[in-house]
Amino acid sequence: MNQKKFLVITLLLAIFAATSSASAQNSSSGKNDAAKSSPADGVSQPKPEDFIDLLRKDVRSQKKQIIAENMDLSDAEAQKFWPVYDQYAAELSRI
Repeated sequence: MNQKKFLVITLLLAIFAATSSASAQNSSSGKNDAAKSSPADGVSQPKPEDFIDLLRKDVRSQKKQIIAENMDLSDAEAQKFWPVYDQYAAELSRI
């Protein structure tokens, strides 16, 4: 079961990496295209960046759940570990 979760997370990260590099390449050449393709009625459509942000949050949540399942921390250990982990995850997300 844990191997399946690891595989799913690995695949999601690979998809995320491919999507990020593709959107970075397209963003430099497609800035004028966004103005041309905006809807005339003023209704905004979801942006790919919104989906990427949701995917990142979901992957981080699943990663934390997998770590929690496999660490078997006592209450005292968990009180010390999770704040450090949360700080690490926040710093990692900024990179």
